[in-house]
Amino acid sequence: MKSLSALLLSLGILLSGFFISQTAVNANFGANTVEVRGLSEKRVKSDRVYWQITYNVMRRGEKINRADLYKESEENQNKIINFLKENGLNENEIQAPLVRYDKIEYRDNNQRLVDIEHRLNGTIGIDSRNVDLVNTLRVKISDLIKEGIELESQLPQFYFTSLNEIKPEMVKQATLNAKKAAEELASHAEVNVGKIKKAVQGSFVIQDVGNNYSDNQSVEKNVRLVTTITFFLK
Repeated sequence: MKSLSALLLSLGILLSGFFISQTAVNANFGANTVEVRGLSEKRVKSDRVYWQITYNVMRRGEKINRADLYKESEENQNKIINFLKENGLNENEIQAPLVRYDKIEYRDNNQRLVDIEHRLNGTIGIDSRNVDLVNTLRVKISDLIKEGIELESQLPQFYFTSLNEIKPEMVKQATLNAKKAAEELASHAEVNVGKIKKAVQGSFVIQDVGNNYSDNQSVEKNVRLVTTITFFLK
């Protein structure tokens, strides 16, 4: 092994402008060891989607027939659910609707009651593995608005849930990239890379493609892993 001064000189040259594609390098030479970071990235497609559809029925006036209000709300609810089933969703993908009653009073400047609004707000949730189908239905469901149903399609939330299936491959790739970085560093110092002394696996990070601040708005995801590995030097 070269003298300590030669090793430090070589390392200084390396750190002045060293870069390896797809590998994050944080070199730290210790006693006969080198510590590096290996990066692994993979683009995946979401395999689960959660989508909500809200609808409402409204009546105005101090005295209304609430039975009629609930009846119309139920009819709209059934139309929406039938639409979803007819277009490919299974019953077990459609969650039981939730309905909330709201009463809103409108008053003038003298606090005299001028109007009352009675509203039934319903929510239907869809939890599905068929991401492409839901993406199609979120646009197509506007056809029900033409039938007079007051509804709103919420933005779907997309998730990747098969991380365990790609973990081994990504850990292997991150380790290989770390070793490449260590070998490149070691070659400039005229030493060889030996076995792994210590390995610390970082957390898997899943983010939307093109957005570093969200993880549920895009169908396409980026999965990223950085491992920190210490190799013996020979």
